[in-house]
Amino acid sequence: MTKMLLSCLNVVVACSLVQSSGCGKQNPTTSKPDVPTTSENHAPEAVGSIPSQDLTIGEEVVLTASRYFRDEDGDQLMYSTESSNESIANATVSGSSVTIRPVSPGSASVTVTATDSQGLSVSQSIRVHVTEDLPPLTGPYTPLDWIRISAGRIEIHGISVGFIDCIPLDATVNNVRYKVHQSHWQWRENPSSPWTDISDTRKTGAICSYTPEKSGEYKLVMDMSIDGIRGRYSSSNTIKSTCVPILEECYFS
Repeated sequence: MTKMLLSCLNVVVACSLVQSSGCGKQNPTTSKPDVPTTSENHAPEAVGSIPSQDLTIGEEVVLTASRYFRDEDGDQLMYSTESSNESIANATVSGSSVTIRPVSPGSASVTVTATDSQGLSVSQSIRVHVTEDLPPLTGPYTPLDWIRISAGRIEIHGISVGFIDCIPLDATVNNVRYKVHQSHWQWRENPSSPWTDISDTRKTGAICSYTPEKSGEYKLVMDMSIDGIRGRYSSSNTIKSTCVPILEECYFS
């Protein structure tokens, strides 16, 4: 009996020693170290198209290039420009602002290129047509709700500029750039009459106040670029004038 008990103890001890060295266990699986993955870099993309530009000698236009390009990876883009004919129009870059300057009459194209941090790029071309003088301003006109007029006064973005002659409007307001190319006033005798230009009110590069001197309805019309997109616009309201020649007075509403 004693010999049998010792034999069983030997077996238990032997099994314990074997288990401590891996007896009855599967070999552990060796894990491979994590291999870092490199994300693919994407080329910048064009967003819409940069509008063509009709300019006259002596004026320039500033475009915000970042409005017309994007990068899927969130890379900061660098911009560059190239003109097909610098004797007609040239362009320079500062940050994301592209300035196009007319030099002489004719047509040229300005290429704007956006490049990401890895050197991938995309380009857009802008048609630039340069003339000696601005063509006559014709409608139709889109009313601008931030320009209101009254006799001898112009209100811009809720700020009244008082009784003035002219405002050279080429400025950035709330991150939007506005540039007036030309403007003038129009008049009609009554609502059923056609609008006619008041020729001596034409102004290049500015908008001007006006005080009516005869009965009728008046409005301000403009050739303006808003963030480089050029269009025909008008004041959001009109001035209605009733004049009494005998009293040499006019009343406005």
